[in-house]
Amino acid sequence: RRGCTVIIEWPRLCEYWRSPQVREFLRRHRFTDAYVDGCAVGFRSICARTKGRLVRKQWRLACSHASLAALLNLRCDRSHDCVPVEGVDTRLSESYTPPFAALVASACRMHSSVHMYKHRDR
Repeated sequence: RRGCTVIIEWPRLCEYWRSPQVREFLRRHRFTDAYVDGCAVGFRSICARTKGRLVRKQWRLACSHASLAALLNLRCDRSHDCVPVEGVDTRLSESYTPPFAALVASACRMHSSVHMYKHRDR
């Protein structure tokens, strides 16, 4: 009601997404999902045996605005082989890559400027 934007991010298979309370909250507030794959935002392995290969860490973002969710979808294009998140990459996956952070910042700026423009004439 106050016009703010909310993005909830957890790993795609996180148990929280299945919580009845979370599901009801997202439904009641009309959140829309976006999906981001780590390999699409430059997440590379640092594990000895897979070092430098793209990692397919899978994030799910629930967005309070469908237009923002549309800007944030960035999935693996299957043009490369991905390695799973494991070993030391698991710890690394708790952080965002600079391209992922840039994607979110850019999407928020675009959404904010469109949202502000739509409400400016009211």
